[in-house]
Amino acid sequence: MGRREGAIGIDCHCEEQSDEAIQLDRHGALPPSPSYGETSRATRDDKSLKLKGHWYKSTVCRHAGLGLFLFSVLLYPLVAFFSGRPLGQAEVFGLTPDPTALATLGLLLGAKRAPWWLWIMPAGWCLFSAMTLWALHAPEAFGLGMVSVISVVLAFRYGRASVVV
Repeated sequence: MGRREGAIGIDCHCEEQSDEAIQLDRHGALPPSPSYGETSRATRDDKSLKLKGHWYKSTVCRHAGLGLFLFSVLLYPLVAFFSGRPLGQAEVFGLTPDPTALATLGLLLGAKRAPWWLWIMPAGWCLFSAMTLWALHAPEAFGLGMVSVISVVLAFRYGRASVVV
């Protein structure tokens, strides 16, 4: 039983078992384990490599999701102003489908894991809207389509969308 300090400064007792202690060899004997407080170099290196890869994947997707969400909520209404339309025609999150679909993609991208079927509606709407805007020769058509494709690729590349139900 090990003792370690929690995140808020409270001591907590927890049982820590390494993978080596759980696995028995084929004769039923436990492999030799390092002394208390030590870990083998291979175990430490394996854990650090796994943590680094997980941290990188988590950070890229979370930051991309947060950025997409904040863009769709705060900055997407200004697209109307910069494209020459009055602010009364601005597309606002929750009232119009484009920023709402982008915000949903951002939330899904920032989540730890989301089922694949949750990605269908917002990504499909963004692609449909991009095709409509492209047919109307609107300047924001390319950005909307690319954002939806990039977010879905990031989600499936870094394991944010689970294929197995």
